[in-house]
Amino acid sequence: MLDQFVKMTQRIIAEDGFDNYLPTLLLPAKREIRVLDDVGDGAGPTLGITDWLSEQVQPDEDFLVAFRADNAHFMVVGRIDGQECQQLCPAGA
Repeated sequence: MLDQFVKMTQRIIAEDGFDNYLPTLLLPAKREIRVLDDVGDGAGPTLGITDWLSEQVQPDEDFLVAFRADNAHFMVVGRIDGQECQQLCPAGA
């Protein structure tokens, strides 16, 4: 599931560009994808994502979220089958 999410994210970036990539959340049990359209200017984008996740994801729910890490990479973090995961991925495939 992690590899599929990474490839999907890379396809989206290839089509739409990376400059305006928005944090994207996958909730596999609900078969839902959600996008955070306002990261805000708080204490950095990770804080905004953390707050957003706390509102979107139940404590034991599996999820994956991708967000821009730097100009060439995005980070995927989440929980799959109850196991925490994280992976730094190149924006290009």
